[in-house]
This record gives sequence, C-alpha cells and structure tokens, in this order.
Amino acid sequence: MLLYKKIRYGFSMLKAEFSGKADYWHLREKAVKKEALSPGIYYLDMKGKGFYEGEIENGIPVFYLNGVHRTFFPITVLNYGLGLLNRLHDGEAVRSDLQKVLDFVLSRQDKDGAWRFDVPHGVAHEMAEGKVSGMTQGLAISFLVRCHRTGLLSEENCLKAIRSARNLMLSPCCTGNLIGEPFIEEFSVPGKSILNGSMFALLGLFDYEEFTGEHGEFSRFESALRNLLPRFNFGIWSYYDRYGSLCSRFYQQLHVDLMVVFYQLTGNPVYRKYEKRWQKGLKYAFFFVLLKAVQKLFQIRTWTMNADRKN
Repeated sequence: MLLYKKIRYGFSMLKAEFSGKADYWHLREKAVKKEALSPGIYYLDMKGKGFYEGEIENGIPVFYLNGVHRTFFPITVLNYGLGLLNRLHDGEAVRSDLQKVLDFVLSRQDKDGAWRFDVPHGVAHEMAEGKVSGMTQGLAISFLVRCHRTGLLSEENCLKAIRSARNLMLSPCCTGNLIGEPFIEEFSVPGKSILNGSMFALLGLFDYEEFTGEHGEFSRFESALRNLLPRFNFGIWSYYDRYGSLCSRFYQQLHVDLMVVFYQLTGNPVYRKYEKRWQKGLKYAFFFVLLKAVQKLFQIRTWTMNADRKN
C-alpha cells in the first residue's frame, strides 16, 4: 500500500511538472535586467506575487499550513509585499495596500529582530517551536529598504528594524558551517542548507550593507557561496539542498535566475558559468524531473554526477 501511494505521488508530481501550468506558488521570478532595475523594486520580477489568489484579511494574505491551519506566513506576506512594490513601480494604485503590508510586517517583528512562523502547537514543520529563517530575515530587509525608498518608511524606523533583523540573521540561529564555509540557512534545521533560501538571505544582506554602508559580511558569505556551488551541482542540473535532493523544474529555473542576479551584483564569472550550465539543463528537464521522481519514490539520497566536486 505504501509503495502504491509513493507511485501515485510520483505520477502526480510528473503530471504537475509537465502540465505547463504555473500556480501562484510556482510563478517564475525572472531576473530583472540590470539596466531596468529601480531602487523601489526587487532583483527578481515579483509582480505576479502581488496578485494573491487566496484569502486576504485586512490586506494581508492568509496561508493555510498543510492545507488546514489558517495562519499568516511571513514569506508569503513578504513575497506579496515585494510584488506590490513592482505594481507600484508600474504606476498601479496599490500604495494603501502596500502600507497595510508594511504595518503588518513591522508589528510582527519580535524584540530579537525575528519574524517567526505561527505554527500551531503539535504540528510538524521546519519552523515550529519558534525557529527562525535566514531567508525570511533577508526578504524582510529587502522589503523594508524598498519601502523606505518609496517614502513609506522613515530612515530611522527602517534602520532600527533591519539592523536587528540582520544581527539575528548572522547569529547562530540562522547560520551554520557547510564543509568549512559559513552558510545562512533558510530554515534553522542543522544541515538542511537550501541553496535558493540562502541566496535570498544574501540579497537581504547586500541591501542592508548598501543602505547602511556597513560592508564586509556580504563579501564573506558571498565568497563562501561561490566555493560551495559545486556541492549543489549535478552535471547540468542542480541540487535543491545539501541532502542531494534534485531540483524540480521550477527550482532549477529559479537557480538560473539567481545566478543572473548574483552575476549582475558581483560581476564574478563563476555565476555566469553556472547560469549557462543550469540553463542548458532546462533543455533536458524531462530526464531530470523523471530522475527526481525516482529519487523521491525510492528515497535515494543523492547521485554523484559532479565534475567540480571530484576535482
């Protein structure tokens, strides 16, 4: 019976992958070209996230954890806010909507600088029991800095919020050590090490240093990221995390777009190399998605197809 359920799940995953339909949670966030970037918008085109398909209460998107537990999920709220910034930049009348999100985000920051997830007691989740997320901290910093740039938040209040957010993000609550390199974790689960989550956190750190002029930490973590990229490489595809979970097509595309963003920010050719390599992999997405289904079905931890790692 268990094998049957796994097979059904595998086929449902394949069907979702190749249906070509992108739901709200899997919209492509394309890298914004450097010449088109504005101080008020994010590095990825988040406009689609500014049209929430679900329930909204007092201007804030409601998230149903595990499809059951009604809550406000920080990452969902922040993505929605970044999407509204895109819409505001395009001339849409969403300033009041954006202000509601900003007020909510500021009101939900704890004294230690964290945005925690409302996971009901007894519900199994990575963010249960008050854990914190480096990705959430980074997204919040990026959102608040842009709200200041659009005149919604004073410099003083922005600095107060992002400084405590950044300090927590760089604390042991959110950072770990991955084969000798410092790594900001998406979830405070030791060793999980999700690539895209860490990169979103780093974008927040970049925004913090640009806003405050306090440089140094982004360079340290960004250098470590470049050294770690081979650990997330699977030929012309990529791993989602350090556990060796193969990416879905959505996350493969997101990794490509993030490589574009980091190349634009740093000019380092390493990001350009992985962008081209993983973009090539998208041409053979069917093969890798099939492999991912097999991996999920038989709980295969990882395959080694990594020239960089061997070298």
